[in-house]
Amino acid sequence: MIDAHVELSGSEDSLSQLEDALEFSGVTQVIVVQRSFCKSAMQSHLKLAKESEGLVRGVITAAPLSNTRKLRIQIDADRRENRIVGYLADFSDIHGIEHNNNQEVTHGVGLIEQSGKPLDVLLSPDQMRDIIPFLDAHPSLNIVLDHSMGDAISMDKEWQRVLREVGRRPHVYYRLCGLATGVTGETTYQITEATQVAFDSALSAFGPQRLLFGSNWPRNTIAYPVWLNTVDNLVTHLSEDERDSIYTSNAQEIYQIT
Repeated sequence: MIDAHVELSGSEDSLSQLEDALEFSGVTQVIVVQRSFCKSAMQSHLKLAKESEGLVRGVITAAPLSNTRKLRIQIDADRRENRIVGYLADFSDIHGIEHNNNQEVTHGVGLIEQSGKPLDVLLSPDQMRDIIPFLDAHPSLNIVLDHSMGDAISMDKEWQRVLREVGRRPHVYYRLCGLATGVTGETTYQITEATQVAFDSALSAFGPQRLLFGSNWPRNTIAYPVWLNTVDNLVTHLSEDERDSIYTSNAQEIYQIT
């Protein structure tokens, strides 16, 4: 089982805390997401990956899309490091998607596409509709959406419609950890009830072949065992192969890991 979104501070303590959180979970590999570009932080994450005895299988590093010279140098250096499995664009900040949809950014995204690695995109709750032109501009690039749900947005019929529209694009994947954003509750039953509609919408839009398990640890305020049990409940009606796709093989395919 692969957790396709955890975050580490870069210290050995954070790796130890992650190992404690994963105890008895069945998760054997994780992918570390680095939200902002910092060369020293990236080196720290790669060092932890080497020391983790295979637990940290890959690192997704932030990409300076608006600085193509810097990005080109970064991608060239990353070719020598097989633990860099993807790049990240954070569109959830104050600049939003419109700021990141200019010619320079388009060129930067093209460089990532040429690298053969996917682009993870962080979105705030109200940005699902706005991301569609960006997705359509890059149909040959695998894109993983990490979408913060916000309170009660999954009950919004318009959001559900837009999610289905996004799901029509076969190069777009959806990571499940965003479902927990804004959810309240302490038990697996409470969290399952709170996320059921959102999960059903995501499953209908993307199918089990384009959903990825992730925890957003440690940002997720839901305890790791509770979140894992919640996802187990949400996927219980799926076939064994479909559950394996969500928990393992989709991440292996899109991030090119084994």
